[in-house]
Amino acid sequence: MKRITGFLSIIMVVIFWGISFISISIMLEVVHPVVLGLLRYILAVFFVLILAVSKKVSFKITKNDFIIFFLAGLIGIFLYSSLENTALLYISSSAGAIFASLTPMSMLLGTKIVFKESIKPRQILYILLSMAGVFLIVINDLTLEISWWSILGYGLMIFSIISWTVYSILTKKVTLKYDSLKVTTIQSIMALFIFLPSLLIAPLPDFSAFDS
Repeated sequence: MKRITGFLSIIMVVIFWGISFISISIMLEVVHPVVLGLLRYILAVFFVLILAVSKKVSFKITKNDFIIFFLAGLIGIFLYSSLENTALLYISSSAGAIFASLTPMSMLLGTKIVFKESIKPRQILYILLSMAGVFLIVINDLTLEISWWSILGYGLMIFSIISWTVYSILTKKVTLKYDSLKVTTIQSIMALFIFLPSLLIAPLPDFSAFDS
């Protein structure tokens, strides 16, 4: 039962992940891609901190694990979010959602290579079902353009998938030692500090553009 619940949860995450591309595309009209990533993780840190504190989670980690947490925040949160948000400047949100639905498959292949885990047919089936779910959601608005800018966007999406796969591998290394909530909270806090310097070079949001 727990296994089925886990797979269903993954499917729902991928579907909501795909839907989020619509809101991201709208926000990118007034918010710089990197700053948007910062704003998202300000909210993320706020909520996970409340949950972690309520559960009295300890934030103590070893020095060696600190490096892994930092790399995960840099590659899987800062880099991934920046690449993905920038890609959506050049491609449609529906096309971005289709690319994002490939992420679980990439993660599955990555963990197989690094951790020598076997890939079960039902895992592939569940991933294909989640991809189909995303496709059915965005099919009415799906547009695939072929231009130099769109190719750049597709390339950035591919690199974002790769960065998330690396993040998943790094995260799996520490989740073998620490509680998942503790891992998520520490990574989110580190990512937030990695994002902060972007405010020095990126323009601040101009939400007045929504009135036009």
